[in-house]
Amino acid sequence: TGKISDAHNHLEGSVDTEEVIRALDRSGVDRIVIMVKEPGGWTDDHALKFRARYPDRVVPGIGFQNRGWGRQQPRFIQQVREKVTSGQFKWLGEARLRSHETKQIIHPQSGMFREVLELSARSGLPLTIHNNHPLSESEVDAFRAVLAESPKAIVVWAHWCGLSTPSAVRPFLEQFPELHCDLAWIHKPPSEVVNPLVDDEGHFLSAWKELIEAFPDRFLVGMDGRYETYQNRVNKYRKALGRLGPTTARKVA
Repeated sequence: TGKISDAHNHLEGSVDTEEVIRALDRSGVDRIVIMVKEPGGWTDDHALKFRARYPDRVVPGIGFQNRGWGRQQPRFIQQVREKVTSGQFKWLGEARLRSHETKQIIHPQSGMFREVLELSARSGLPLTIHNNHPLSESEVDAFRAVLAESPKAIVVWAHWCGLSTPSAVRPFLEQFPELHCDLAWIHKPPSEVVNPLVDDEGHFLSAWKELIEAFPDRFLVGMDGRYETYQNRVNKYRKALGRLGPTTARKVA
């Protein structure tokens, strides 16, 4: 029944920002990280205006789900540098590296991804990335190597660290103290995702529960969802969190 903070969400399409706030209020969510998506004409200025209206509720991010990042345009990364320097933004992302949804593949050792990691390390802004499982062994090695180049970068690997498994995630968490997993897509039925996070009853699988209890400061709640079903998604988190120890549940929430 406690407060939850949403560390992964977007403005996209025809969403109404006032409805976002109403969804938070209905669901007992105190704050939300907003990373705009290009569809619908959204820009980072909209995230700043949203934050100006609700300074205690909205955490504005520099959006990466646009043509600039997808096409790896140098002008885009220059704009990111300028926005970071402005001090107005508090997050970066969601930077897609490998996406089954869009078939987009950006190699983790690309120059622009290296630069974004260094920007995170210098600025202290968390960087949310979307790098879906399964990854090939060479891709895992490449990702591990590039994270090692910027160990101070605060990286949030979306969707329980790429829809991965606890045994695959644990070595990453052990090696990189600034790496985190967000738990977005918990609302999806286990049958719809590889390597499910929860069972058919909505409770964390035992191996995931053990890992989250071992690293309670490294997991984040993220809704990444439509606001018309927002409360239902929050309730799914509450059910799963309720089976964790109280201290761990509060930290994750």
